[in-house]
Amino acid sequence: MKNRALKYITLILSVLITVSAIPFSVMAADGPFTDVPSDAYYPDAVMWAYENGITTGTTETKFAPASTCTRAQVVTFLWRALGQPMPEGKNTFSDILPGNYYYNAVLWACENGITNGTSKTEFSPARTCSVAHIVTFIYRAFGEPDRTGEGEWYADAIRWAKDSGLIEGTESDKAGAGIQELNSIDCPRADVVTVLYRYKGTGTLTIHVAPEGNDETGDGSLENPFATITAARDAIRNLDKSGYNGITVFIEKGEYQLTEPIVFTDEDSGTETCTIKYIGEKGVSIVGGVKFRASDFTKAEGGLTEYFTDDVRDKMVMIDLNQFGITPDMVNSAMTSNKYNTALPFLSLNGERQMLAQYPNDFLHVGKTVTHSEDGTTNTAIDYVTLQTVDYGQEHAAFVQSWSQILPVFVRARLYKLWCPDDTRVAEIYKDEPKVDIYFAGGHEPEEGTILYFYNVPEAIDAPGEYIVDRNAVLYYYPTEEFETGLFTMPVVSQFVTAKGTDYITIQNIEFTSCNGEGMNLSGRHLSLIGNTISGVKGRGLRMSGDGLMVQDNVLFNLGDQAMYVQSGDPATGEGDRTYVCENDAHDYSLTASYGNALTATGANITVSHNDFHDANSCGIYVPSSVNVLVEYNELWNLSHLCEDMGMLSAGGYDNANIVFRYNYVHDIYPGGEAGKILDHNPDYGYYGTFAIYYDNGTSYIETYGNIVSGVDTGFLSNGGRGNKTHNNLFMNCRMWYIWYSHFMYRPADDGTISDSVNLPNYVYNDFWVQLNPELSRLVLRGEETDATDPLLWCAPAGNECRDNYILFNKADRLITNWGIRPENIETYVQQFCGNDVSVDYSQMETYTSRRNDISPEEAIEMASGVVDMDVQTFITIGRVTK
Repeated sequence: MKNRALKYITLILSVLITVSAIPFSVMAADGPFTDVPSDAYYPDAVMWAYENGITTGTTETKFAPASTCTRAQVVTFLWRALGQPMPEGKNTFSDILPGNYYYNAVLWACENGITNGTSKTEFSPARTCSVAHIVTFIYRAFGEPDRTGEGEWYADAIRWAKDSGLIEGTESDKAGAGIQELNSIDCPRADVVTVLYRYKGTGTLTIHVAPEGNDETGDGSLENPFATITAARDAIRNLDKSGYNGITVFIEKGEYQLTEPIVFTDEDSGTETCTIKYIGEKGVSIVGGVKFRASDFTKAEGGLTEYFTDDVRDKMVMIDLNQFGITPDMVNSAMTSNKYNTALPFLSLNGERQMLAQYPNDFLHVGKTVTHSEDGTTNTAIDYVTLQTVDYGQEHAAFVQSWSQILPVFVRARLYKLWCPDDTRVAEIYKDEPKVDIYFAGGHEPEEGTILYFYNVPEAIDAPGEYIVDRNAVLYYYPTEEFETGLFTMPVVSQFVTAKGTDYITIQNIEFTSCNGEGMNLSGRHLSLIGNTISGVKGRGLRMSGDGLMVQDNVLFNLGDQAMYVQSGDPATGEGDRTYVCENDAHDYSLTASYGNALTATGANITVSHNDFHDANSCGIYVPSSVNVLVEYNELWNLSHLCEDMGMLSAGGYDNANIVFRYNYVHDIYPGGEAGKILDHNPDYGYYGTFAIYYDNGTSYIETYGNIVSGVDTGFLSNGGRGNKTHNNLFMNCRMWYIWYSHFMYRPADDGTISDSVNLPNYVYNDFWVQLNPELSRLVLRGEETDATDPLLWCAPAGNECRDNYILFNKADRLITNWGIRPENIETYVQQFCGNDVSVDYSQMETYTSRRNDISPEEAIEMASGVVDMDVQTFITIGRVTK
């Protein structure tokens, strides 16, 4: 491990430890730090460290060059300089916790032999470091060049630093101290960045972008920057990258207006030895939409005003969006589709999405329904929905019948259960009958008791924050209390950034806001998104594909669809460098799409860890058709506001192998929002519920352990899978079931062939998969004969293992269910239908149970600590169990 890691470190260091090719003989007059004198030995090093994201100083204006570096700071400087590689091991230090800025840096440094803890359980992050300590850390990170093994543990490192001139002229060198004395001299921050800077002090280019820059006359220097990232990109295209050890585009703080997406192609790729980084100074904002304030509006007159109700007409204001580049063509393109189109305007006020003229302000329950067709084709079939609903009756029907339909009326509906996302257009509102026709919106017929509401209806505006846009791109708005002082944004560009086949690019520390489609769509190898903010996006926040990807420490919110989709590696062969999705915060996503989860991670060799996904309409993490995926130390809470039949930690498909869900915390996901209201309204409705851990549609060969589950409908559901191991988890405060195995079976046909519904990709029969998962090779290839008595064809729940889980009976009265089969009869039932090679272990389920109702999460964790193999300190110390 150590040799491999050091080889990796040495290679990457040559890329990322960079220094500007533009000379900095003095600190720039507008430089960030006021305590860095121009005649010192370290201004260049400090500026390099600042521009490359290695340190941001102790404050916005102070670098504190004379302050002593702590152990945590030193390893963090090194870690950032090396591209923030993710650690692979488990935290063993009680004084290193998730949320510490140095958490990953310390774990990485320890597992790669750069440093050790001060004891087996402590790292002592605040302890100061001597020159010997710091030089040794750097020496080890650089691969221990010129190692002789003579003298004290630090002797080789100091000799190497002296011989290489790395500490010459520094504060540490001024006293003329020898090797032994340098072990007792505290090392200042200025010396740390100077040593880093000098070791790879040539061969790197820094290009500057600033709001006051000029793309025509600028050259990218500090004194004469470009005005746009696109200009910096074009300048890099013309460079021979083999002549550089790295290129950094440093974007100075300020707001940058996008008029079209930033596009990277293979021409813009870095290389293994020359990564290209686009790094924003704190305060960089890239805006993909237009902004306007109350002063830009006028009182609403003419146009659509005749269709507003008397109660709101005098309160409405209007603004012509054409002046901001939002044209009638852009608006009308969304109004010609039978299906919901994300090109419809997406207005925000102070970052909060406003409501597109909705009726009613919550939702309706569907009454009786009849399905009929036109032209004999399903894609033009029309669903009939009565307006005489339980909620509104004839009065509601009369109001809907009065609508002019001057604009297309859209319907947002959960027409079949609450998991089917259907957004479509009204075909006709009948004037003589209490009914509407809506265009066919999905693969299921409407079901009585589900929910819908109408939008894009001028007559429906009745609440502050609602708006409408007419065919001439004029926006009408019902002002809120924040109207006079607030800032409106409306997206124009279809995307912030797109990259196609682009390798070795990093985008870091930039705020992206207001986008009319998908925020980012990046494909390539070794792409990194670190420390960015993505918000105000009408579609998906982020899509990345390739391998060796890094998605770390980003914040995503106010999104119409899912937060992130990451596809990495080749599931057919298991090849591809590992991808990391770590320490991201996603909330308020799936605002307009009911099935948009926080993260879809699919492919091969992916780690998903320490993310916080919360406060959203839809579900959490989904891993379909993948191999070698680790999902650990994530927190998921207050999700699934609109939907049912969803998993917070979820997987799908037989074609999974080496998938592990461990040490995650899933809590407080009782049915809320529309789902909760429908249950209150209709307690007989067949609510499927939400699931903390969900193996859907035959998901197989996954291991789940060490997770904490509290406050959900059902703790765990395996829907027809096999070969799954579920053990040593804590389930508490579940509303319906704790553990649920269902018989979603794929049965063989009469001719002995398996149904196509298994839908296994052909690659699961190659040599890699046969060795990885031999049982899959026994499943029949499509069209070939097989033994109909083979228990593998009677898939669920053969081969599952469920043991040693700690279960607290606070709410649900059912420990385990199998669609009506009592727990004591499950074994017999499974063997009857699945054969004798079944290894479902329910024998220990009731060993660790309690019916206490007053237990706290902390007490539950302590009670389960002998059973549940988890890092308890991770959850208790930072207070997550009581959130």
